[in-house]
Amino acid sequence: MASMTRAAPNVETGAKMSVRAKWAVAGIVAGSSIAGLLGAGSSALAAYFARRVITPSTREADQEVLAVVRGDKGLQVILAATPDTTVDGVFSLFFAGGTGFARIGRIVSYSPAERTVQREVEEVYSGDLSTARRGWWSGAVYDSPAALGLDSEDIQIDVEGGQAPAWLVPSSAGNRRKPGRSWSMAVGPRGSKACEPRA
Repeated sequence: MASMTRAAPNVETGAKMSVRAKWAVAGIVAGSSIAGLLGAGSSALAAYFARRVITPSTREADQEVLAVVRGDKGLQVILAATPDTTVDGVFSLFFAGGTGFARIGRIVSYSPAERTVQREVEEVYSGDLSTARRGWWSGAVYDSPAALGLDSEDIQIDVEGGQAPAWLVPSSAGNRRKPGRSWSMAVGPRGSKACEPRA
């Protein structure tokens, strides 16, 4: 009786892949690489745009500057009247994309019919206010602790993702070895100027 077993095909250990198999492997490797690059690229783009939405590069210049005039008591600015610009007090106006900064004082005149308010300019810290056409209104009225007559030191504070600039204002005694028990750290909102902290 003849044996019903079949002999296994002779497979050599160094057998070569067919051309079709080589192209299939190359296609899988190329496809995986492209998918990985697309995934990494889309993640990077998502992170970039998420930060742009959360951290504005500049504040919106929503305050219209109508004119800058020299009055009897110095420089004055005429602004479009808004609920903010018609409040008594001292405020600031940032202009020229945030590079200009002026401290704005008391109301000289207010015309609800014309929707204008004229205010004293107490000081221009930077920029040329006479060329300003738009800006933003702020409650930060001093550009640094030095403007208040306080000693300060520019320092860097470690934060998630790097370092952030800050001012160190020593106690009134000026003794950094024995600091006071009470102190404050004011942190500005994202996209704000250093002088615009929110405690």
